[in-house]
Amino acid sequence: MSATQPVQPKVTEREARQVAEAAREQDWRKPSFAKELFLGRFRLDLIHPHPLPAGEDVRRGEAFLARLREFCETQIDGQRIEREARIPDETVRGLKELGALGMKISPEYGGLGLTQVYYNKALALVGSVSPAIGALLSAHQSIGVPQPLKMFGTKEQKDAYLPRCATTAISAFLLTEPDVGSDPARLATTAVPDPEDPDTYLLDGVKLWTTNGVVADLLVVMARVPKSEGHRGGITAFVVEADSPGITVEHRNAFMGLRGLENGVTRFHRVRVPASQRIGPEGAGLKIALTTLNTGRLSLPAMCVGAGKWCLKIAREWSGVREQWGRPVARHEAVGAKISFIAATTFALEAVVDLASQMADEDRNDIRIEAALAKLYGSEMACLMADELVQIRGGRGFETAESLAARGERAVPAEQLLRDLRINRIFEGSTEIMHLLIA
Repeated sequence: MSATQPVQPKVTEREARQVAEAAREQDWRKPSFAKELFLGRFRLDLIHPHPLPAGEDVRRGEAFLARLREFCETQIDGQRIEREARIPDETVRGLKELGALGMKISPEYGGLGLTQVYYNKALALVGSVSPAIGALLSAHQSIGVPQPLKMFGTKEQKDAYLPRCATTAISAFLLTEPDVGSDPARLATTAVPDPEDPDTYLLDGVKLWTTNGVVADLLVVMARVPKSEGHRGGITAFVVEADSPGITVEHRNAFMGLRGLENGVTRFHRVRVPASQRIGPEGAGLKIALTTLNTGRLSLPAMCVGAGKWCLKIAREWSGVREQWGRPVARHEAVGAKISFIAATTFALEAVVDLASQMADEDRNDIRIEAALAKLYGSEMACLMADELVQIRGGRGFETAESLAARGERAVPAEQLLRDLRINRIFEGSTEIMHLLIA
């Protein structure tokens, strides 16, 4: 074991459960439609009449979607990103100039101030062109620096970091470690108060699967503060400058899908972090992370909506021109049923995401369960829709877009979509963890 890697805490099952339970928000201060369903009560009044966004929110959101659509159609080459396994610098610059880094950040700090509804529509749009770009924007705004600071940051922290996040600074969220996934009780990264400077912590540890971590300017880091005199200790959240002395990006990870994802291994060795960069009190880090995910988790099913719409478009186009036994394959019941499944599922998922997003914007309902249900439903169904598209396309569905183009056919990345979507059943809460959370 490296000298800079803190010793892995030994915890029992009971201790692990206690850490998770302590972080879980157990009170219900606002009503929850999904919670009431589980209790056998159909509270239609909580969702009917269907909530709608304000007129100004619609105007601002639609205007941005129009600009984003043009950018996607003219400035994003999804196949180049897949081929080179990275997002080109000029594409990232264009996203910054478009204001895409600040979609959810208030205009007060230089952002666009989009609602959750339109933020998710934007992610669905860009994710249908390049899931890697969708992941970059989502990790930056849904779980990166902007959201936890919006909810838990001080005025000084917001003033210092949100204008940067809205315009130029890409952020990342660092929780997972080589031996720690959904069990945060075993977190090994430490933030030890400096005995020579009580207003500074010394950060040591290794973080794994740091989405955006390879290119990030700002990091949200979860670390364990030891309990001591004057320090309650516990898992704590910090904003850390990515270029701080002692931070090393040791490896850029490569995956079966999302090949443009800037995801890596980040090591911290005696990194000095001022106490002013701590988000919330000591010991509140995990609760901050989970609370942030309550709405941040909606970004994933939103991108699954975009994937479903793309699947439907390709399936309909192909099934209308491909003939078998004297008629288009869409006219055969077996294929028609698959297209119907994709259409109905996409419609249902978009309805779930839009409703949960509008409820999040209104902030009058507790949407913990709704967001988890949307994530679970979206990630599972998107994989099935992509699989059905591959089946409809037949051998061409299994063939890469680059190979199709090389022999003169339209480059349709159906097999890439299948690979890209597979991660959705794992990250931001695996399917199995969603089952536990919802229960």
